[in-house]
Amino acid sequence: MRKKILIFGSLIFIAGALFYYLSTLEKNYPLPYYFTENTLPSLELMDDEREIQILIIGDSSAQTLFRYREMLSEAMSEDLLKRINVALLTPSPGEGLHRTLNKLRQLNPLPPVIIYQGSGEEEVEYRFATKDGKKILNNFKKAKDPYLATLLHFFPWTSPFIFKNHELVPLSQKIKNTTFHLKDDALMQRIPIHYQLYAYELKELVDFVRKKNKNILLITSPINHDTPPQKTCAPAKSSETETLIERVKSLIKEKDLKQAYSELKQNLDIIQSHAGLLFLMSKICLSTGNKEEAIKYAQLADSQECGRWRSNSVYNQIMRNVSQEEEIPLFDFAKIIEAEWGNNTTFIDKTIVQPLYYERAMKNIGEYLRKQLGY
Repeated sequence: MRKKILIFGSLIFIAGALFYYLSTLEKNYPLPYYFTENTLPSLELMDDEREIQILIIGDSSAQTLFRYREMLSEAMSEDLLKRINVALLTPSPGEGLHRTLNKLRQLNPLPPVIIYQGSGEEEVEYRFATKDGKKILNNFKKAKDPYLATLLHFFPWTSPFIFKNHELVPLSQKIKNTTFHLKDDALMQRIPIHYQLYAYELKELVDFVRKKNKNILLITSPINHDTPPQKTCAPAKSSETETLIERVKSLIKEKDLKQAYSELKQNLDIIQSHAGLLFLMSKICLSTGNKEEAIKYAQLADSQECGRWRSNSVYNQIMRNVSQEEEIPLFDFAKIIEAEWGNNTTFIDKTIVQPLYYERAMKNIGEYLRKQLGY
């Protein structure tokens, strides 16, 4: 009898330990990281004596947007006795969407309106192992399967049996930028995983705000197409590309843009992953009046940049896709600025747009929100 009790007790202990293990894992997959401690939220207020109606969240681009909070408040408060109060969820340097979302989850209650602009610092923090890239991508593919999604919804503890096991990177409160140690080929391997992470986290953000019965507006990030890529990844370089760069630069100096364009066009197979040559192609197209093609090559150039330090056209397109799929309002700031490229001076530095455009944007956003929310 004592032996049976011992066996039964052992089975209960093992089952309990297994359940705890599975319930711990279910919180992470398909994400390749987990928080060891929450990132503490900090708010910057326009008026600390009144309730917050609008919260701006994101990375350093959201911080820039917040500078123009007065225009947003004025546009929304046109027929109100009291001004709409706007606040900023203060970002840390190098903050990606995963950090912003972790902070937002700790705020209670949420303000009625959340405005998100980000994607410029998604690749700063090391939050997945490069060696696990294929497993991570496979897990994201499984997460999109409607049948598996239904199974996970009702039986979340099954996630460790569905997703491929890989290293989970622990994240503390402090953001550690360790990606600068990575070699170029590793940086290139990580690019598609960053995109999948961003798409997944953006949907998580939308879902979280919706479940709280609040409103969310997404804003794309303008890209300065006049700023050359800081680095072309080594695997894209060759003796051919280096010779071509010198040849094209010489032709540009001689103002023979037609021949420079022709030579680049003839070598599309070797320039398609070379950020520097794609950038030169975009500048030539813009100078010859072919703006549509210039935008195409400029977007390819910024998407092929090695060790990115800003947003790019792929992140913006992911945001557009999520907006459409989830039927969430989007202010396409990137397209507005892109339309002005070549006609006016649109940026004051490598990443920040001229104040005039921010003022117009905030006024338009304020008017839109006032109509939608019935202020």
